[in-house]
Amino acid sequence: MALDRKSIWPASVIVFALMILFPPWLYNDGYTSNQASAGYHFLFTPPGIKTYEEMFGFSTGLPTKFVRVRFNFVRLAVQILTLWFFSAGASLAAKGGSKWESGCLLSLGVLGVLLLILLMISRF
Repeated sequence: MALDRKSIWPASVIVFALMILFPPWLYNDGYTSNQASAGYHFLFTPPGIKTYEEMFGFSTGLPTKFVRVRFNFVRLAVQILTLWFFSAGASLAAKGGSKWESGCLLSLGVLGVLLLILLMISRF
């Protein structure tokens, strides 16, 4: 399938809108500084507070009154930058532009994906 330049940016805008509508959330314990991913949820309905073991994967007997749910801005920023690098690189490649420029942007997009995988493994 040939890469169509006219479909790259509209598809990127749709993916960007979905990233904003369903952002990554983070459980943050203000008492112990524990953090854990809360997954992806609709922008206006953040995930609820669960038991400590369900949120952080271990039981401490601590109350959950200090646990807050917030946006995971680091993961969202990496996702947006990765999308931009892939979109710009694919657009340049489809345009027939410099292979060096499109290759660099696509490589940065691949590095962004690897960083996202690392962030998911680290539960951050």
